[in-house]
Parts: sequence; C-alpha cells; structure tokens
Amino acid sequence: HVWGEQVHCYHAGDSIAMVTGRRGRRIYETPAHSVLAQATELGLLRPHDPALKEFESMLTNCLGADDMRIEVSAPVALRAFDTLYVTSDGITDNLNIGVMAEINKRRDPLLLAQVALEQTERHMGFASGKEDDATMLVLRPRKSLR
Repeated sequence: HVWGEQVHCYHAGDSIAMVTGRRGRRIYETPAHSVLAQATELGLLRPHDPALKEFESMLTNCLGADDMRIEVSAPVALRAFDTLYVTSDGITDNLNIGVMAEINKRRDPLLLAQVALEQTERHMGFASGKEDDATMLVLRPRKSLR
C-alpha cells in the first residue's frame, strides 16, 4: 500500500515486496515464509542445495491456510528514485536478490523489469532453475510522492 511517501507491506506466502535505494541498497524486504528460506536465513542450510529440493515449496504461512497470518510492515519511506518491487516466487526462486539490487542501478524501471525477467527466464532453462510464473511490479518515483 503506497500512501504519500510511505509503503506499508501486507504479506503472506513466498512472493516478496522489497524497497531498495537508488544505489541498490536494500531498505526493506518482506520476511520469508518458506521452510527452506527461513532455515537458510538462520544459517542452518545452504541456499540452492539440490538435496533440499523437496522443501522448496513448503510454506510456513500462505493464503488459504487455517493458521494464516498477514504480516503488516511498519511504514517504509519511499523517496525519489527508490524502487519498490513486488515479485512472485518465480522471480525470487530464479534470480538472486543481490542481482536484483545490482539491476536496480539501471535508470529506467521498464528496462530494470525487462532485464530481471529475461535473466529469470534464462535461469529457468538451467537444471538448477525452477519453472514457475514470473511476475514483477516495479515502482520508482522520480520525485517526491507528496
């Protein structure tokens, strides 16, 4: 939810919302809701370990679950030339978040989305890729949203 110069993220599942600064620094990212991502964040597992393939789609929180919860972020500032991404898991499963931050340095949000989607599609063709839908919304205000 974008209101004025703030973003509030409402989140459940394995899609992400992320805000990066103009130089690609991550300002905010929604928390992971998959078993594999949470274990990786805790340092218990290595990302992309082929032995863990069966755990990739196990979610700890998702829409439709009886115990679902919607996490609401604190307000996140969205300044001129910051970038808000909302992506499906098809993007995040196939494109490293660090690569997204690097791609973020491109000036044109349309080009940014195009490059991210092309790299995602290319990675889906590799053995380590995961074929899935790939959806991305990119918002980059050029001036203050007030």
